[in-house]
Amino acid sequence: MLIRISRTILGRDVRPPRMMGSLLGLALLLVLKPGVASKSPVAVAEHELKAVYLERITRFIEWPADHEINSSATRFVVGVIGVDPFGGALTSIFSRQQIKGKPVEVRRIRNPGDLAAVAATHLLFIGKLDESYLPKILTTARDRSVLTVSDTPGFGDLGVMVNFFAAGEHLRFEINPAPVRRAGLDMSYVLLRSARIVGESH
Repeated sequence: MLIRISRTILGRDVRPPRMMGSLLGLALLLVLKPGVASKSPVAVAEHELKAVYLERITRFIEWPADHEINSSATRFVVGVIGVDPFGGALTSIFSRQQIKGKPVEVRRIRNPGDLAAVAATHLLFIGKLDESYLPKILTTARDRSVLTVSDTPGFGDLGVMVNFFAAGEHLRFEINPAPVRRAGLDMSYVLLRSARIVGESH
């Protein structure tokens, strides 16, 4: 699927200048809202846009003060479990894009039952998989303050924190606040108001 997005918002190099980082992140979030017009639109592959948004979303998330992610020696680990929709986009983007000022390591978890691998991530993208694996994956992620993201219909209601969905030519996302709170993550109101809220708080 192709998503239309302004050239002025998404260029070839996904690294924004330091002083413009927050503004660009907010601008990208606003593109997800219905009715937002884009100027000189260009078709962007949906999986590439999702890959960019993984980093953008983390700008509005804070991990607990005592979490290992706050150590200067820690790399930011992005895990992908289930069907991988990104192709080589994640590796390409994160070879030059940091998250939270840290180098990024992308790990593909082949076995959906490998909970130790799940626990070793900081952001876990959950692709399509047998839903019977989901409860243990989400419990492990919650206990380790792992941010969970998906693009599978219904996964938001099942406890994934952020879930992408397409609305016409716009890429949008839903948020389930309950697992975010239980994981001890602090999510900015800016992110929440840009999303469709699902789950217990809906």
